[in-house]
Amino acid sequence: MPVFELRAKTREGRELTTTVVSQNREVAVRRVRARGVYVVAVRRLRAGRGGSSGWLAGVLRPVSPAAKAVFLRQLHELLTAGIGLAEAFDQLRFRVSDARLRRLCDEARAEATAGRSLSEILAARPGVIEPWIAAALGAAERAGAVDKLLPSLEQDIRNDERERRRATFPAIYTKAIAVFAVIAATMPIAITHGLAGWLTNTLVNGLPLLALAWVALTGVRVVAALPPVRGLLDRTLMRVPVIGRGRRTVYALRFLRAYTALIHAGASPQEAFEAASSAAGPAWLEMRGEYAADHLRRGGDLATALRMFGLLDRQTRGLIETAEDTGELDNVLEDSVRMLEESADRESIRRTVWVWALLLLLSAVLVITGVVLGMVGYYKKLMEMFDSLMEGS
Repeated sequence: MPVFELRAKTREGRELTTTVVSQNREVAVRRVRARGVYVVAVRRLRAGRGGSSGWLAGVLRPVSPAAKAVFLRQLHELLTAGIGLAEAFDQLRFRVSDARLRRLCDEARAEATAGRSLSEILAARPGVIEPWIAAALGAAERAGAVDKLLPSLEQDIRNDERERRRATFPAIYTKAIAVFAVIAATMPIAITHGLAGWLTNTLVNGLPLLALAWVALTGVRVVAALPPVRGLLDRTLMRVPVIGRGRRTVYALRFLRAYTALIHAGASPQEAFEAASSAAGPAWLEMRGEYAADHLRRGGDLATALRMFGLLDRQTRGLIETAEDTGELDNVLEDSVRMLEESADRESIRRTVWVWALLLLLSAVLVITGVVLGMVGYYKKLMEMFDSLMEGS
């Protein structure tokens, strides 16, 4: 997760230096310029421990969403109780179960004592905590509402955990289909050469192919996790009918939940919009949200900013626009969050149904293929036996 150090000058010529946690260089510059200063230099800070190597470890073996949700909840409880950041990390060491989170707490205590912020500490460890969480906390720190945003982020992580559980059985079924496909493809060998010949042929020819497939899949996972590739892939998936609609609903729910929590905490509309657009997830949404936040800084209305952001559906935007005119924004924001939660749940179920339908269709194709291959192999075996009998006679 990038951390940018920016040098800026005030209108009086006084120079100041600040750091910004963001997924985009341009977003970092615009957020500093919004303070009424001129940015004269930008430098991306190098990640410390847990940097690039931590990112690769996170791609190959990520921390479970349940462990991260517990970590965020306990951090929120400690900060709300008035405990300092360094002491909070010291106590968290004995409360988290994941070894990487414990290591994060060990290292973070010293860094917090040295004056680093929570967002900077988490941004240096993209393999443990997602970049969008660090970016959202960085924006919330400027608004002084970190403790108010943490419960919203925890809920987002728990939603990810629920999605992961729903995908468990389809994943197991997919592996079973792959095993059946291998058996179906090698069935003629079993019929022709017997079980021993089938086992020998499968081990000799199948293991190298299996290793090659594992290397290829690992490479695809690593490449797909690179920020430019991830952004392109995410925008492409947003255009896929079923998948895209579900992702849009999840991002919209993240944004609106964070925005509502920050507004209730007393943050200004533009500060809440900045943090919420980072909490939505993708870097390209953070950039789009920064343009919308600029509109709010110039005194614009929330309805226009939401249209510029382009994430919420027309019905939700209409409700918020009416509430802004009638002075019922707080209540409508909470109602809109509940509506999006129900919509996200429906989209998740719908997506699961589509996945099962495709898997069952693939299963039917493989079963038919296996039966055909078995019949062909059995027919060849009978013909060989018949030819042997004819030659013997």
